[in-house]
Amino acid sequence: MRVDSSCCNVTICNVSSRGLMLRATQAPPRGAYVELMRPGAVTVARVVWSDGVTFGVQTREKLDVKAMTNPAAAGSSLALQPQRSSAEFAPAARSYVGGLHAGAASEATGHRLQYLAIGFVVLFAAIFGALLAHDLLSGLSRAVTTAMR
Repeated sequence: MRVDSSCCNVTICNVSSRGLMLRATQAPPRGAYVELMRPGAVTVARVVWSDGVTFGVQTREKLDVKAMTNPAAAGSSLALQPQRSSAEFAPAARSYVGGLHAGAASEATGHRLQYLAIGFVVLFAAIFGALLAHDLLSGLSRAVTTAMR
């Protein structure tokens, strides 16, 4: 597993299609992005919980659970081990926006735009409702005024 520019070995405790429970000598902090490296595969994941040496990560893409739980079928070991020593790892060229990895920043921007769109829909619905209520009440007011004459 690689976190920032350092590497360490991890053990898979549990696997599902969208995440893993892992064990390492020290768990990365919650919210950290990690790269899980196996022969022929690198998976990017975000730490969603941490409890000492055990932690859970959520992956961006679905995992092949069968391949991860059957090393003979996958042709690799279940232990996630770096293919190079940590000294050989240079910090990855990544784009950071506002302290977030570009992927996380993009996701956060998408959520903000979604909330903005919902806000506009609610605003227009409120204006439309107010106009309908105004027309209804002014019509009733005219009817009462006409009846009183």
